Amino acid sequence: MPATGSSMTRRFWDAFVRIHNKARLAGTLEIPMESFTRAVEIVLKESALHDAPAYRPSADLWTQAVRSSGYVQTRVATAGSCLNCRRRRDAMAITALPVMLFDDAN
Repeated sequence: MPATGSSMTRRFWDAFVRIHNKARLAGTLEIPMESFTRAVEIVLKESALHDAPAYRPSADLWTQAVRSSGYVQTRVATAGSCLNCRRRRDAMAITALPVMLFDDAN
């Protein structure tokens, strides 16, 4: 039985879930648009080589495409930069606290 659109969508989503869990990424699954489009592009290019009326991308192809999309690297880089952003924001809040406390005193 050929894969339907919804089963292919499920394979795509499941590929991100597998890669996310295998990499033990913190937080919920959030797919950056760049990783999403890159994975779709990889599948489309690979599928063009096997084009036939009954052809449907396999779950393994979706997984390979997600792995090659840079999803894990993007999530790791984003998590690190967000942590640094939080640290800077917290440092700025601590620095600004005395100003806020004593600003009304004048």
